[in-house]
Amino acid sequence: MNVIGFLYFYYFSIFPLCETGQIYFISKASLKVANKQYSSLPNDYEMTFTRETQAGSVVTVTLWGEQAERFVVTEEAPHPTVAIKGARLSNFNGCSLNTSTNSTVIFHPERRDAYKLAGWYLRGGSEIEFSNLAGKEDQIAPRTVNWKTFGECGGESVDGNTAEYYTVKASVVFLRKETCVYLACPSEDCNKKLVEQGNGVYRCEKCQKDWPKYKRRFMLQIHLADHTDSQWVTCFHSMAEKMLGCKMEEIIDPNDPTGSGTRDIEDVIQQIMFNSYVFRMRSKMEVFNYESRLKSTIFSVDSLDYISYTKHLISQIQAFN
Repeated sequence: MNVIGFLYFYYFSIFPLCETGQIYFISKASLKVANKQYSSLPNDYEMTFTRETQAGSVVTVTLWGEQAERFVVTEEAPHPTVAIKGARLSNFNGCSLNTSTNSTVIFHPERRDAYKLAGWYLRGGSEIEFSNLAGKEDQIAPRTVNWKTFGECGGESVDGNTAEYYTVKASVVFLRKETCVYLACPSEDCNKKLVEQGNGVYRCEKCQKDWPKYKRRFMLQIHLADHTDSQWVTCFHSMAEKMLGCKMEEIIDPNDPTGSGTRDIEDVIQQIMFNSYVFRMRSKMEVFNYESRLKSTIFSVDSLDYISYTKHLISQIQAFN
């Protein structure tokens, strides 16, 4: 998941102001036990000085897993404030941020500077023309992701205790049409699959409630392949709509002949067959019926930008030299 955020820079700038043998009064510094793993000094404590500047820039931040699931934009909070600690900074062809399992991501932080930022944005900050730190030429941002092939991400290469996140360029070679749409609980906070009870009644086991209606959602089982190997992957509703290029409301509902849908699901699926895309994937080994198997999920999908991808391939070739 990519998030475009407004960036405040905090940087170290005290060194040119200090002179050996002088005495200084210090304020607004952070004192903590020294991490000697990353320092050759014998000191037991270390002090960090920060200086805050408003950069007037936007930066792309990639969120993964639970962090991405917790990122919600609502009508009440269309521009949430996000505090991120421990993100990885990439400077390849521009600046971008990429989170990991060790990153701390807090949505709507209860801090004075967060309230100040939100208020500034609502009072006209959103109308300012910002400079984009990510660079304008590379639209699929290979700098922010872990590029791999399916051959490098097979079952033996994935740790069973942790998930692996990577980006791959692959083509759609098959899609299970018979299971691409399911009937989900109509509750706003639930997307669980309903069990048909008969007589037009549907049961949600999670909500423990019977419903006379349902909402349809995509869940695609796709066979993807690159030049090294292939994998079966799952693509959930929002990414499926993006990949298929249509909303669920546009698809004909066979259970509702009076519905507003006008497009046949088989025609829509046929349009993506054998096309290549850039996928951001999550893979993890899971045990099912006492057997370990690789489970891969599409976190994001983008159309293949051949110019950007060619630049990525050139950079890989240059790395061998």
